[in-house]
Amino acid sequence: MSRSGGRWADETIHRIMSMTKPVTGVALMMLHEEGRWRLDDPVARHIPQFADLAVATADGGRAPLARPMLMRDLVTSTAGFSMIVPLHIPLTGLVRSVPVAELYRTLDLQGGSLSRMVERLASAPLAYQPGTDFEYGVTHDLQGHLIEVLSGQTLDDFFAERIFRPLGMADTGFELDAAQRARLSTVYAWGPDGLAPSPPSVTTTDGSRGSYPSAGGGLYSTLDDYLKFARMLADGGRAGGQRLLSPASVRLMTSSLLPAGVRQHFGQRLDGLGYGVGVGVVEDPARATAMDAGYGRGTYYWTGWLGSWWWNDPASDLTVIGVTQQEGAAMAHVGLPQPGADLRALSAALVYGALMQP
Repeated sequence: MSRSGGRWADETIHRIMSMTKPVTGVALMMLHEEGRWRLDDPVARHIPQFADLAVATADGGRAPLARPMLMRDLVTSTAGFSMIVPLHIPLTGLVRSVPVAELYRTLDLQGGSLSRMVERLASAPLAYQPGTDFEYGVTHDLQGHLIEVLSGQTLDDFFAERIFRPLGMADTGFELDAAQRARLSTVYAWGPDGLAPSPPSVTTTDGSRGSYPSAGGGLYSTLDDYLKFARMLADGGRAGGQRLLSPASVRLMTSSLLPAGVRQHFGQRLDGLGYGVGVGVVEDPARATAMDAGYGRGTYYWTGWLGSWWWNDPASDLTVIGVTQQEGAAMAHVGLPQPGADLRALSAALVYGALMQP
């Protein structure tokens, strides 16, 4: 339902949360096509504040980097940074280094500009050596800062000018106007009496942008808008007469770039799955954790904390997008407890069960 009480409809606007990350991936690949960065560039070449980073040790000290942090580390969430975890979610079992994640909570990383966040992160140790593990989190907002540095534009303007306007995504952005806020859906969460509207203290995305545009989870969008984005990728970077990326760039973005032996890793280690630039990748369908419905090899995808999910399956020429606004409804694979049904897995079973000619 929308906030105004109207029916759920195509024009309803949702908080897509981490489904922002594939959009950030497209922006990065646009700049990659322009020669602004390469996978093996040291990150410090583009973000000088990270020239002297160190790694936290078990005894509370700091050790030097075994090698420079590279851009391939930053775009694949293997750079060594930890997660920004809400206070109501326990750190143990979710993050690689609890002390580093606790330090992040004291730094107020999301309380100012992207540049301020970079400065504060530069003072903190990494949770692990770059390229040795996967950890989801603050890395994607750093990618937003990088897009601003490389393009000379704000992230809002780059996304709007280079992605949303060419694709006709009129209802997608980091902030909503008054008319759009009237179409914003309500967020629900499970409580002792079943589903109920989520308290504002947990879901603060009321149509406002926040202190900075979050490249990791700050976008609002509609089903129709996100379908335009997803089909652009499925069509090799092209949408009608508009070409945003070359087919080669889409292939690179949607291939696993993780180092040998490193897999996606949340509350549990995910096997059979790689990670590209802002998207997960199904490398081995028979072994893929929580992806057992029939996904083809090379399927790329992502999900959002508030109950949204998407995948493109090139083997079946298939695009699927699902949206609720229910906390955790598409996140069972992460390993966090979720009292409701795994709606993402159920939708995949229905889709592939009905697909007779893959």
